[in-house]
Amino acid sequence: MEILNNKRIYKGVIFRSHIKQTCIYKVDLIYKLITSRIFNCFRFLAIVFLFAYITKGLLSIEEGIDQQQILNDMMEPNINIKFIINAVI
Repeated sequence: MEILNNKRIYKGVIFRSHIKQTCIYKVDLIYKLITSRIFNCFRFLAIVFLFAYITKGLLSIEEGIDQQQILNDMMEPNINIKFIINAVI
């Protein structure tokens, strides 16, 4: 009877640890999914901002504005959202 009880306890421990590992695996999978989506979102935004800066520089060159003014505009911390929307469209 003790051996039978020990086997039951042993099987119960294995079963509980299996559920724990499965939960940890699922949480890890969800975490990786969320972080990869966030990373992709930031990468997309970086490409959009870079495209906007390049477009702004090219349009400024075509209009005849000097290079120093273009560099000063690119170094400004605030970004004109209206310009970015116009550049993307």
